[in-house]
Amino acid sequence: MNKAFSLIKLYINSVFGLSAILRDMKNNKRQALKAIGFIILILFSFSGVLAMFTLFNIKMFDMLKPTSQQGIVVLNTVIMASAFTFFVGILTVVATYFLNQEGDIILSLPLKSWNLLLAKFIVSYISELIFSFFIMATGILVYGIKNGEGFLYYIFSIIITFLIPILPLSLGYFLIIPMMKFGRIFKNKDFVMYFSGFFAILIGIIFQYFSNLMAKPDVEIMKKITSSTGFFDLAAKIYYPAILSTKALVEKGFFIKIFCLITFIIITLGCFVLLLYLMSDMYYETLIENVGERKRFLKVDLKNVIKRKNVLLSLLSREMKLMNREPVYFINGPMIIILLPVILAISFYFQKDTLMTQFKLINLKAFSYYLNLISIAGIIFLGASTSIASTCISREGKSFEFIKSLPINPKLYVLAKLLHSLIFAVLASIIILAFDIFIFKLSLLDLLLIFLVSILILAVIFILEILIELKWPKLIWDNPQKAIKQNINAVVGILGTMGFIFLLGSLVVNFNIRSYKMHFILILIFLSLLVVLYKKIILYATKRFYDIEI
Repeated sequence: MNKAFSLIKLYINSVFGLSAILRDMKNNKRQALKAIGFIILILFSFSGVLAMFTLFNIKMFDMLKPTSQQGIVVLNTVIMASAFTFFVGILTVVATYFLNQEGDIILSLPLKSWNLLLAKFIVSYISELIFSFFIMATGILVYGIKNGEGFLYYIFSIIITFLIPILPLSLGYFLIIPMMKFGRIFKNKDFVMYFSGFFAILIGIIFQYFSNLMAKPDVEIMKKITSSTGFFDLAAKIYYPAILSTKALVEKGFFIKIFCLITFIIITLGCFVLLLYLMSDMYYETLIENVGERKRFLKVDLKNVIKRKNVLLSLLSREMKLMNREPVYFINGPMIIILLPVILAISFYFQKDTLMTQFKLINLKAFSYYLNLISIAGIIFLGASTSIASTCISREGKSFEFIKSLPINPKLYVLAKLLHSLIFAVLASIIILAFDIFIFKLSLLDLLLIFLVSILILAVIFILEILIELKWPKLIWDNPQKAIKQNINAVVGILGTMGFIFLLGSLVVNFNIRSYKMHFILILIFLSLLVVLYKKIILYATKRFYDIEI
């Protein structure tokens, strides 16, 4: 068991970097404060979602109290926490399935297969517990405060909150481990990644469903909740542990509470133990196969598989493959291009009647102009939100030392990074322009102006982000997640882009700019900036490339 605990500690330090933060608190307080501030910033970014859930639960409690059905607030919270934990957990399981530690060293140690699965499960559990804790808090506190619950209610709530992620995560592993095995059989290395992308889209659909449910009138919400075919009723029938955990909190009898809590604990922990018993060996086999594949690749006769190609195209192909085949990079990068428009489309679908009625009331000429600017802002935000350019050097990690030793022209290396970012910028523009064509019927001139302005602005933003990456790359990491999720350059890139969009919008609104000359002015300004910055980055990259140290 000591070996399992040691491995758990290793994985936790690898993923969350707790040891590094504690070490920096003693030796480098500035770096530690930066890391803590980054964590606070991430938590703050979810404040809007938490506020929405809280207001929804308050509204639901007030509607249900007259009929003494306010316990549905807790049931709703448990189902929501479990559902989101399951779907987000799928992504977490995939992203943390293969960590850098699963090389020859870890797998050669005298560890049992269940040690490896337990350690990996704990890492995923901690991530999902944080997520689940905040969702549960929005309903548990609303019900507890407004219903005047006592001390025992909050003790049981804490116990249930800590147990909530275990069952959905266990089900996630029951699903993903065979999928990993299945993907290996058919030699499809990208199979599970696209599978996880599908679940990311489902998350967007579920989130948007509840966002639009909250926007409906109170009577409609009541029908959705209390109907015998409503979502919560069906979900509770499918996922019975939600009923048990809810009864443990809202039932009046003490012994009924204890019975439901103990039953919930037995089911939850029983499923977890069953996971370790049934899936540990299969999980271990997938890790062994992953290492075996890398070894087989090293034994391949390179003369038979390597073909001479254009250097720039080869570097660009390398960028695309590295981004798309690493689940963490794919989910936080290219998947954003797909996920955000899907959420937007679902939102429009649920509110299309209201929105189209409002659109008809707006002056057509003025609306067409402002729609252009909104589309430009959407493309800029969507293109920059992938963090492809703002983490382009950091994603290399320690392998950057090997890249420097190769006969690569720094100009081509940086140009490949820029082109990689622009490919997804073009994809973002195609998606937004498709909305404009099929929904708003914009003219060809409008579409062309939107595309040119957006791509030029994004090109300038990408060059600035790459310059920052060249200056301050985050190359020291032991888990790919840190290159994106714990990279201050990515935060600066996204916040800087949002700041620019806000500034541009403020200028248009405050000065009441309604002329299409604005588009041509933006094209002229950013085309000039692009020429200047391109020359700057080529000169700087040539000098800085060999000076970067790990």
